[in-house]
Amino acid sequence: MVHIGDYDFPEDRLYFNDHIWVKLENESAKMATMGIDEMGFAIAGTISIIRVKKSGKPLAKGRAFGTMESGKGVIPLKSPLSGVITDVNPLLDEKKFSVITENPFDNWLVKIQYENPDDLKVLMKGPSDIVKWAKEELAKIKK
Repeated sequence: MVHIGDYDFPEDRLYFNDHIWVKLENESAKMATMGIDEMGFAIAGTISIIRVKKSGKPLAKGRAFGTMESGKGVIPLKSPLSGVITDVNPLLDEKKFSVITENPFDNWLVKIQYENPDDLKVLMKGPSDIVKWAKEELAKIKK
């Protein structure tokens, strides 16, 4: 576990610079789970709604797969991977956003089958990558 400021970053995840985490579930089947990290929720503020594309919909790397709304506005949720959504967290349909925001690493947004394993190479992994990026993000929050 990497701890920066008030935020934890489990080392079993890969991180995208837009505060999306990726957990590889089955690399041979190219299956992964994606969610938002603690710092991302802190930056966004109180969440009023989270919307994501439906199961079966394609994802394009760098393009929005959903949105998150807070008092600070509408925030696009950009996918770090291309592929297809295989499952959407049922808590989103039930509008239980507080459960997701309070436990962001236990609660995910979507499960996907990704297309290109090379997309994983640009994600942050391991303490050195995570610490450098998270400290830069923390400095932005404190400004």
